Amino acid sequence: MSTLKSSDFYKAFGLVNALLLAVLVYWHSLEGWASLWDLSIIGLVVFGVYQVVLYRLCIRSLQYSNHAVLTKLVLGSFLVKFIIVISCVSIYYLVIDPTHPQFVLPYLLIYVVHAIFGTWFLNRMKS
Repeated sequence: MSTLKSSDFYKAFGLVNALLLAVLVYWHSLEGWASLWDLSIIGLVVFGVYQVVLYRLCIRSLQYSNHAVLTKLVLGSFLVKFIIVISCVSIYYLVIDPTHPQFVLPYLLIYVVHAIFGTWFLNRMKS
């Protein structure tokens, strides 16, 4: 069974997102970045919901005696995350047409932090 309790997951999830939000508040207070909050908020919400859904699916997959279910879920989650990343940025670019040349950097920070967090909790789930 998993060594990661739900309370541990949600505490770590809250801490990671609080720290990430603090960094984003500072980043968007810098000159030229204030107008790009919308993509950051989209990233926080999308990846936050994604992490919680993935965690809940992993808990359900641990109930099966076939351990390949969790492995397939993990592999599938990477494909889904890739599609989410490309879709969100593409739609944002087409709809908003941002003028800042590096508009995607805060979003990529959110992605990297959530990817590291996801890897951490998936490893804890498998052990």
